[in-house]
Amino acid sequence: MKQPNCRGHDPEIFYERARWPEAKTICEDCPLLLECRATFQDDPWPFAGGMTPNQRVTWSRSTKARVFGRCVRCGFRFQEAPRAGRPRMYCSTECRQAAYAAGETQTKRQPLAKISIDTELEAVSLWHQGYGLKRAAKALGISESSVRRIFDGHGLKRTQAERDAISGQAGAMAAQARADVGRMVRKLLAEGQQSPQEIALLANCAVNTVYKIRKGMAA
Repeated sequence: MKQPNCRGHDPEIFYERARWPEAKTICEDCPLLLECRATFQDDPWPFAGGMTPNQRVTWSRSTKARVFGRCVRCGFRFQEAPRAGRPRMYCSTECRQAAYAAGETQTKRQPLAKISIDTELEAVSLWHQGYGLKRAAKALGISESSVRRIFDGHGLKRTQAERDAISGQAGAMAAQARADVGRMVRKLLAEGQQSPQEIALLANCAVNTVYKIRKGMAA
């Protein structure tokens, strides 16, 4: 593991302005210079990272990639360029190798959300009713990944033929619902006692649907 050059020196060297030239000499060629600079960038007192407090402020403002992390093994802060994917977790290769050797490897994955027993039972019930991932997630108000976890945990899987059959049934049900709405809207339009907005509320559809059907009846 990398060690800073200041280890073993009197800490007062870095806090007494008259001794800052000596501190600068110690900081030269330090393997953790940038990490130290990033750690003390907001500290207005010590000489750190090879810079005075004012110099660190200027450096911080001029640094384009102001992204910092903290090593999960040794605690040092380090600077890294913005990038997609998982951020760095270790300040150096030595820390990463030491963590692997000690079995201390960590990930940035968030813990899985807990699902109540009632929600799980309801999800299983919906599966037996022919619900897929999207429909079950919408009905339960949870994510599709959570529904998938429940289905997989109970070994609930369907063949492609079963999925196609369910998809066909859902399409038929949707078509039947659209037909029922159309009949109701045409009946109310023929009576002429409600406005399009009121008809839309009664038929549980969009106002544009009412206008479209009315236009078709007038043609």
